[in-house]
Amino acid sequence: MLFAQRIKEKVDGAAQAIAALETLEGAFQDCSKGKDYFGGDKAGILDIVLGGYLAWFNVFEKMIGVRVKDVERTPLLAAWADRFRALDAARGILLEDVDGVLDFLKAFFA
Repeated sequence: MLFAQRIKEKVDGAAQAIAALETLEGAFQDCSKGKDYFGGDKAGILDIVLGGYLAWFNVFEKMIGVRVKDVERTPLLAAWADRFRALDAARGILLEDVDGVLDFLKAFFA
């Protein structure tokens, strides 16, 4: 999706990412059993691993111009992401500088 040259490839990649997030929405619903995190009341290893990818969705969206995360499509994941970002442990370590990441990727692959 990121390195696709044609629009159709980018759109197809975005559609796959959206489908994966919809699957993850169902997994969150099953695993969390109505609680705030995948494992229950507190963030666990799965939350930490998946939380590390949150900023990359912003990078993908800016690179390809297609919104892949959507509160209407995946409301449970959207709420989880907000809770995860608000954790003291997550503040300051999640990638938030989308333009900086894009500059790095451009330089890296130049």
